[in-house]
This record gives sequence, structure tokens and C-alpha cells, in this order.
Amino acid sequence: GYDPENFDHTFRGPVHAKEALASSRNVPAIALAQKLKNPDLYEFLQKAHVSFAKSRDHYGLALVLGGAEVTMRELAALYAMLANRGVWKPLRFEQTMEAGQGRSLLSSEAAFVTLSMLEDSLGGHNLSTQGGGKVAVRWKTGTSNGFRDAWTCGVIGPYVLVVWFGNFDNAANPLLVGGRLAQPFFFELAQALAWSEPMRDYCAQPWPGLELEKIPVCRATGDIDTSLCQDQVETWFIPGVSPVRNSGILRRISVSAEGY
Repeated sequence: GYDPENFDHTFRGPVHAKEALASSRNVPAIALAQKLKNPDLYEFLQKAHVSFAKSRDHYGLALVLGGAEVTMRELAALYAMLANRGVWKPLRFEQTMEAGQGRSLLSSEAAFVTLSMLEDSLGGHNLSTQGGGKVAVRWKTGTSNGFRDAWTCGVIGPYVLVVWFGNFDNAANPLLVGGRLAQPFFFELAQALAWSEPMRDYCAQPWPGLELEKIPVCRATGDIDTSLCQDQVETWFIPGVSPVRNSGILRRISVSAEGY
């Protein structure tokens, strides 16, 4: 009986994975989560030390849409994992603390591509740093089930920043939407952080040693066969991992010339 909808209750047709992620499209997220096996999303988050109050069956596919409670520390560690080439490590709260044992959860290629998907492709959220440089922000908003939590999390230079808005009694409020409430405050803090020191963008280019290519694909379908597509765009491609199957949307059709 589960019948998920997009937040704006609209259908946009084919969309890029980047757009689906940045725009928080619920239906593509559900479709992807349904395909994840060994580990599924629940198991993957458990490996990242996310503590669930309920079993996998309790959350079901709603898990990918904010159906489970997570702490700010858990979210910070997950975003730090992306910036740490896919290796999760426990947070340290003082520099004198020993670094905990790391655990590889994603390939370095997947971590980099994910961060690139979270970057504003138009550069509208590049921040000025001390000394006149620029640093990109890679971020995501989030709204939990029932409008109880408004999140914005992201990576700025060497930092991970997490902003939460909500009620301490867990009361719902229709204004608790990540993009409306948490995101503006997130960028105020991010800009103050960028101004505070000279800052380097560690994700501006692929990290050394990545098996990663940038290839042309059809803008509308994502097909790597562009022989039938004039409108093309470049995208990151992980050899041996990224999908190569043709969507079948663009096809040659034989038409009889008789009668014309």
C-alpha cells in the first residue's frame, strides 16, 4: 500500500540523477533504494554506525525519505566519509583524541562523484575565502517525515557543517523544511567560516589515483551512445561500474516512403 509522491506533487519526466538528488525527488530515491542489495540502505547506514531504534521492516523504503531518526553527529560523520574518499571514521571531539579505526564504505570514485553531484553546477554558491579565493559548497537539504526536522549538511573546504532546526519536544511544524529554514542559516555560517581563513577546495578536481573519466552523454537520456542525440553534456563515468545500457528512448524508426 506504499504510494510515495514527490514533495511538489508534480511529474517532470526524465531527470538527471544530479537533478533528482539536488531537487529531493522522492520517487527516484525510492526506485534506487529498492534496487540496493548486499548491503541495502539500512545495512549500509548500520556500517556507518547509525543507530536505528527500529528494525529494517519497520522503516521499509521510507528510510531513504527521512523515515528514521539520525543524530547530527551521525550525519556529520557520513558527510565526512564522502570527503574522506569513502572511508568512514568516528568523530574526534578534541585533537588530542586518538583517531578511530576507519572503514571503507564507498569507493573513492563513488565518493567524489557524489560530492560533485552536490555541487551547484552554476557556481551560485561558491564562497569567497580569506585572501580572495573561492571555494565551492557541496550540500544537501533534508526534511524528515511529518515536518519534524529541517536539515542542511555540506562540505566546505576541509570542514563539514551540519545545521538542524526543530522542536526539542519533537513537535511537527509545516515550516520545518530544510530548503526554507536550515539552508539560509547554513550558508550564513558557511560564508563566515570561509572568510575566517584561507581555504582550499579539496574536491575541485578528482583525487589522485581515481579511475574516473569525463565522457559525453545525451543530455535528455544519459545514454553514452550519442549517435542519435545532438544535445550532449559531459558527465563523470566510472569504468566498469557506471551503467552503459541504452535507455531505448531515442531510436531509429523505419518509415515507408510509399505514398509520399
